[in-house]
Order: sequence, then C-alpha cells, then structure tokens
Amino acid sequence: MICGLVLASGFSRRMQANKLIQEVEGLSLIEYVVKAACLLDPVYVITQYQAVEDLISGYPCKVIYNDHPERGMSESIKLGIKAAKDCSGYMIFLGDQPTLSRKVVEEIKKEAERYPDKIVIPYYRNIKGHPIYIPCAFKEDLIHLEGDIGARDIIKKNSHLVIRLDLDDETSDIDTIENLEEFRHNKTPCLHK
Repeated sequence: MICGLVLASGFSRRMQANKLIQEVEGLSLIEYVVKAACLLDPVYVITQYQAVEDLISGYPCKVIYNDHPERGMSESIKLGIKAAKDCSGYMIFLGDQPTLSRKVVEEIKKEAERYPDKIVIPYYRNIKGHPIYIPCAFKEDLIHLEGDIGARDIIKKNSHLVIRLDLDDETSDIDTIENLEEFRHNKTPCLHK
C-alpha cells in the first residue's frame, strides 16, 4: 500500500498570501492536488492552516497539523511518515501543483508497484518534478530529515536506486501572484482530468 503525503505547511513567502487557498475555476489549489492524490489510500495532508482543512474536508484524506512549519519541508515529511502505518512506500506531493492530473498519479503508482524498492521520480518534458515515490526502506532516513530541502539528499545518496519516469504531461507549481494569474488565464487543460 502506497501512502500519499501532501505537503501543505509552507508560508507562501513569494506570494505573500496563502497560495493553497487561492481559487481557480471553482477549486482551491490544494483541492486540485488532494483530488489527484486521493487515488491513493491513505492520504495525509500535513498543514498549519485551518483553512486548508476546511477546504479539503469533503475528500477522503486525513489532516495532520504541523505545529512547527518554520522547520521546513522536512517537518511535514516527518509528521506524515510517523502517521502512515503499514505502507510499502510514500508518494510525496507538493500542495501547490494544481495541474497535477490523476493520470500522472496513476502512472507513478504503477511504476512504484512495478519497482517497489526503487525511488520513482517523474520528469515532465525533461524537468524533474513531483510527486515522488520513496519506498518504506527509507523511513528512518525520512524521519531524520532536517530543513527545507525535502528528500534531495536521500535521492542523491541513492541515485543507483532512482527510476526516472518520463511523462508527457506538464505540471507546474504556483509560487507568485504572477504565476497564479498566468495559470488562471491559460486555463490549463489537465485541471479536470
């Protein structure tokens, strides 16, 4: 069983507003990600925001509160790993990727099931992206992460275990007001897949 971990505790410093609750075509950015992630069971959304919990209350996921978001992405990963029991591995999502499609999650899941002991990293038109799959063999390494770099060091030290999954889809994260406005105007077609 692959557990989904949606990281949604960031401060949105570049946007200077909580980007996760920004709405596009009737859904908040976090809802697009959770909707795609919920192909997995269970899914944990790690956040510091009550507004995020309110927005995703209708989805089959569990919310974990991050009381120390200032510790960076590693704190959210640790909280998710500690909550996820009996998993073969973890698919780690970023909460600000509204163009992520369910089809992409399914493709990463299939690759992870085919190679359960490997790290699966999707590449979108030759650009490394998320969500990534990390097997439970790395649980202790994940629990000991520090700072805001995520699992980069684990991946670098274990590059011989990495599978590159090339995908035709395009995904992007939203970091600034300009990104959000561009996203709203482009009406990216993979939103509703």
